[in-house]
Amino acid sequence: MRFLGHPIHPMLVHFPIVFWLSGSVLDILFWLNWVANSKLAIWCLGLGSASGALAVVLGFVDMLKLEERFVKIANLHAALMCSAWLLFLASFFIRFQDIANRNELTIWILTLNLAGTFTLVAGGVKGGELVHKHGVTLKPNCIQPNPDRPDNT
Repeated sequence: MRFLGHPIHPMLVHFPIVFWLSGSVLDILFWLNWVANSKLAIWCLGLGSASGALAVVLGFVDMLKLEERFVKIANLHAALMCSAWLLFLASFFIRFQDIANRNELTIWILTLNLAGTFTLVAGGVKGGELVHKHGVTLKPNCIQPNPDRPDNT
């Protein structure tokens, strides 16, 4: 999908990445008692999950038009990014199980954030591989390799 001639998925992925990483850093700072509460982290994780859902949907729309030779890498990228989304979403929702202890940060939340961060990085590497190694670019009606870049498959 495109907006003003530009692909939408690559424009949107920056928002969940920044929100999730910010939320994770804020959680670590709260756990170390360097910040007073974790409410901003909760907002960051929630906004990251919402914007990530939109990026995932648009990524799948783009993936449907992808050339067959790039589908394996795209599937791995999608699986990793969806896994990261689920980990951060779980971190977000686990906080609301016990309203009385909303500011209490458990090791489960930190573990989910850490696992989500590693999965997010791995998925980003695979997405970068599609663009930078294989030269996959989005064109108005299809996804094709960039003819100016060699295909190193």
